[in-house]
Amino acid sequence: MLTNPCSGLLQGGEPYLRDVAARRGTSPAKAARLRTLLEEGDTAAGSRPAADVPFRDCGTMAGAV
Repeated sequence: MLTNPCSGLLQGGEPYLRDVAARRGTSPAKAARLRTLLEEGDTAAGSRPAADVPFRDCGTMAGAV
């Protein structure tokens, strides 16, 4: 999921990716890329999407972490 977080988002892994981005042990560069990806998804959805609303614009978001 961390190799291709976009795929993880489409499979419902948003809570896990948010947790990884907030963890103390996550490298600053990886955390920043995850936060950017998640913020772009939030913006594309208008707000934080519900579990049953996937990140439909995932292909246009930032690349893999």
